[in-house]
Amino acid sequence: ELYEQQLDTLLLNKKVASDTKLNVMRQFIVQNEQAGKDSTRVITLFNRIMEQEPDEAQLPLLYAQYLLSKGMNKEAGPVLRQVLAIDPTNTAARMTLLGEAALAICQKALSHVKDDSKKEVVSDFYAIIGDAYHTKNLHVEAYAAYDSALVYNPSNIGALNNYAYYLSVERRDLDKAEEMSYKTVKAEPNNSTYLDTYAWILFVKGNYAEARLYIDEAIKNDKDSSDVVLEHCGDIYYMTGDAEGALKYWKQAWDKGNRSDTLKQEIYIR
Repeated sequence: ELYEQQLDTLLLNKKVASDTKLNVMRQFIVQNEQAGKDSTRVITLFNRIMEQEPDEAQLPLLYAQYLLSKGMNKEAGPVLRQVLAIDPTNTAARMTLLGEAALAICQKALSHVKDDSKKEVVSDFYAIIGDAYHTKNLHVEAYAAYDSALVYNPSNIGALNNYAYYLSVERRDLDKAEEMSYKTVKAEPNNSTYLDTYAWILFVKGNYAEARLYIDEAIKNDKDSSDVVLEHCGDIYYMTGDAEGALKYWKQAWDKGNRSDTLKQEIYIR
């Protein structure tokens, strides 16, 4: 009881720095999950914090993320809008709200599908749902949606590319991923995104020499030099024995704003 009182005293004190409150709430959430307790206490505490109208967006954003992790999407909406009221430039909150809206709209649209509905349109709805689920880290649901998209339209290039790439990131069903990705490259041989996906799948499968051929084409056709493509290029070059070329591309990815821990290690350790 004393611990609970101290939590309230700290988290509801406006003089306590937001960063401190954020760290305490994160620890409390972890402890609550590890103890196998329900979410009632966490949500109650968050609601009391929100009543004080925080002037920084991080705590409300943590609350929204917690609600989404519990499947409480409807409850998360107002909290995300409060985040945007505090910080209109908050990309995470805006994209999450857009994703939830897109998911709801597509699901509603699919409830009206009839036998004479245009299959390409139905496929696109399922593809959007797959993307939305993947953003929420609901991979099983995402892959099921992509499978449905490809049933309605086996040539849905966007679904094929995203499905293939996400499988490669998880390093699973790589033969299936390669087959899907190759279809996109054949359909659009100058598309840097599709070339990068195919090169990355080959890399994950250990086909480094072939991966380098396709990543070179991706770089050649990538007018904006995406930091992800540049990092992939560095990884592939390194595995083909070109450490100097790898370092060049890793540094370019870093200069483009890529701040992944993996990239940092690649540049400063190797």
